[in-house]
Amino acid sequence: MDTYFIISTEGEQVGPIPGEQLINHGITPKTLVWGQKMSGWTPAENVPELAALFADSAQQNHDIEVVAVTTENGYSPEAETGTEQPLKTKHSTGRYWVLIVLLTIGVIALGILYFMSRNKYDRDTSSLRNNFTEFKSSVSSVYPIIITDILIGNVNKNGEVDIDFGNSIPSYRTMYLEPRIKYTGLTAGTINLKVKWYYPDGTIRCGTSSPAGFSQSVSTYINEGADNSVILDGWGNESKGNWGSGTHRIEIWYDNVCLKSKEFQIY
Repeated sequence: MDTYFIISTEGEQVGPIPGEQLINHGITPKTLVWGQKMSGWTPAENVPELAALFADSAQQNHDIEVVAVTTENGYSPEAETGTEQPLKTKHSTGRYWVLIVLLTIGVIALGILYFMSRNKYDRDTSSLRNNFTEFKSSVSSVYPIIITDILIGNVNKNGEVDIDFGNSIPSYRTMYLEPRIKYTGLTAGTINLKVKWYYPDGTIRCGTSSPAGFSQSVSTYINEGADNSVILDGWGNESKGNWGSGTHRIEIWYDNVCLKSKEFQIY
C-alpha cells in the first residue's frame, strides 16, 4: 500500500503516514483520515484499503489455545543418554561432484533472486517516493505546517527571555508568555496563524484587537522540512505577575483547524 494519509485525533492532525502503518498509530474505524484523491475527511472504515487493514488486524488477534501436556506424577521424561560415536560414512567421488553441482546451481539461483529482489525494491522505492512527493504537494496547499510540540517561555517587553522555553514559570514573574513551536513544514513561505490563550476557567483571553473567537493573529515564515522551530508573538503585559497560577491552555489554529493544543502550568 503506497498511499499516505493524515489522521485527525482529538482535534489535531498527524501525518503524513503510510497507510500500512496507520494501525500502529492506534486508529479506529471511526478515526477521520484524509489522503490522496480524497475530497475531505472520511472515517477510516469508509476507505476500502483501510477497511482491509482492520480486517487483517482482527484476523491476527484470534485467541490461540495452548495445551500443556504432562506425564503422571508430574514427571517429565528426559532424553536418553548414551555414548556418542562419530558416524562413519563412505562417499564416492561421484557423490562429491553431485554436491558441487547442486551447490553451484544454488549459488546461481540465489544471485538471480537477489538481483530480482533488488530491482523490485528500487522500483517500489521510486514509486513510494513519487507518491509521497505528490501527496505532500496536495496536502501543503491545505495544511502547510504540522506542529509537533509547543514550549512556553516568559519574556519582557523588549523580547528578552526571562524564563527559558519549557521551564517552570512562577506567577509573580510572568510578563509576556511566548510560544515556541516545533514543526514540520510541508512548504516554505509566510503563513497566518491564530492563537487562543485560555484562562484556567476555560475562557479565552481577548484584547481590543483580538480576532473574533481568538486571542491574537500571528504572521510567521516557515521553512520546509522536519525539525524546525519558530517563536510566535507573545501575550501578556510588561508588569510582572500578569498571569495567575493554575493550568492554562494554548491552541494554535490555521484556516479554522486546530493544529496543536497544549496545557501548561503557572505556579
